[in-house]
Amino acid sequence: MTRSKVIVITGSIATGKSAVTEIIRKHGFQVIDADEIAHEVLKKEFIAEKIRENFGDEFLLKGKVNRPALSDYVFNNKEKLEILNKIMHREIFKEINAKIQESKDEVLFVDMPLYFELKDKMVEYSFKADEIWLVYVKKATQIKRLMNRDNITREIAVKKINSQISVETKKAMSDVIIENDGFIAELEEKVEKLIKMYGQH
Repeated sequence: MTRSKVIVITGSIATGKSAVTEIIRKHGFQVIDADEIAHEVLKKEFIAEKIRENFGDEFLLKGKVNRPALSDYVFNNKEKLEILNKIMHREIFKEINAKIQESKDEVLFVDMPLYFELKDKMVEYSFKADEIWLVYVKKATQIKRLMNRDNITREIAVKKINSQISVETKKAMSDVIIENDGFIAELEEKVEKLIKMYGQH
């Protein structure tokens, strides 16, 4: 059986990836959500045990990983973040690859926010994307949206944005740029034009 064409939807925080994938789903295409898979992976008992071994009992709540507490802890600790990534990423990509193998669609999409941050690991994780679509906004728009979305200060928003590869750098490495500085109707029109070439599902 021919492998599905895999298109990664990526972008930086607060650029509007979810809005893009919602439009794609509305047109009947399969979207594999890497964040959703990460949440499911955290529910696995052997992952919870690895979290306990590496981070301590305080990050488990009734035997389950306390995600908000763990996220806050690793955000300001690069060394601990790397340990968490080693625990999580292999299992996440194993699940993503399994879903790609199972798919009978000619084309499917993978919503992967940190694609470029993990690009050097893709061969190790046996993941291959055929195209990269970047959801792009100007940094000023990104800061404003993140402040409004998470109800945080400008300083915290900038720190979160700067913890990722800049959206301008990602832009230079992407196959398709979806600009999302305007209204939702404009975004829908842009995405619909792009997916038309793959047929209506």
